[in-house]
Amino acid sequence: MNIFQGLHTDEQTLTRWDKLFVPAFDLFYFINETEAMQYLVKDTLIMTRKEFANDARLYTMNVTNSLFLWQVKKVASVVAVVPNELFLTWSVEQQVKVLLEQHRLGRGLVWDEQLIDYYFSKLDKETKSRLLQIIEEFFLFSYEGKRIVAINHHNWNQLSWEQKVFFLKVYATLFVNYEDVWTSLQIEKKEFIQKEYPHLLKFINRYPEQNGANCFATVLAAATEKQYNADWIINQWLQPDSFLLGLKQRDYVFAFEMETIEESMLKAEDVIIWKNDENELIHTNFYLGVGLVFNKDGQLMFNPWQIITIEQLSSTWQGKIEIYRKKD
Repeated sequence: MNIFQGLHTDEQTLTRWDKLFVPAFDLFYFINETEAMQYLVKDTLIMTRKEFANDARLYTMNVTNSLFLWQVKKVASVVAVVPNELFLTWSVEQQVKVLLEQHRLGRGLVWDEQLIDYYFSKLDKETKSRLLQIIEEFFLFSYEGKRIVAINHHNWNQLSWEQKVFFLKVYATLFVNYEDVWTSLQIEKKEFIQKEYPHLLKFINRYPEQNGANCFATVLAAATEKQYNADWIINQWLQPDSFLLGLKQRDYVFAFEMETIEESMLKAEDVIIWKNDENELIHTNFYLGVGLVFNKDGQLMFNPWQIITIEQLSSTWQGKIEIYRKKD
């Protein structure tokens, strides 16, 4: 099975992924203080969710993306910060109770078996069997018939390097939204991309080494002429205002709106911006010409940079479309 679907990584990237995949401490969310005290042992560090979000030492880009903290239900108002070594001293019953509550509240890297079947349903039989064997051996917590899968710093580091690489590659496929276009692209189109956008070639069908790089940085890097500037910008975590300022600096101006993307109205190097009903920027792409765009979905290290077609883009993203174009 071609796990990476035409995408590529290297030893350096995998080594970085290994270090960033799971935080060195555990985070457990609870609805309120009363619930937290019922679930936790004494002397556990408990914080309000607001205070935790303001703690730059704990609430980092990597922790947020590792545990999908933006998905935790708003009803959870309390966070316990627990050294992994302390979690290991808890009884299995207590571990399972806490992990089940994390799954209910939506924290990442905690799954029930139904969710695992859903996530990895497209794997071939051999790959899925190997994956489930790793999960069963290292990540499964069970007590009196209750079973929950969770990855933490301790059990992750029980895996061999070969097992880690296999798991990371399979896990990364969950965040690839498009079939590979670049590998089998018509030679004329590929030569056009290679000639017009040499500063992007090293990123096509590649993954970042760390979390943070998002669509705004991707498009701004594509609109940047010098290679070393593009290399730096593409790995940043940009906000919409910074992105728009960067477009202005590069002589881009608003050109027109679209209800749906019409390729005939686009010019090479146009910037496509997607907005929601509140007029907020939610995504952006760089139009390369010949019906292709340079794209990155999300800010995870598992979200690759890809060249995709207009059709692929239109089938995934919705909203108000604005086109920005370089001044003549």
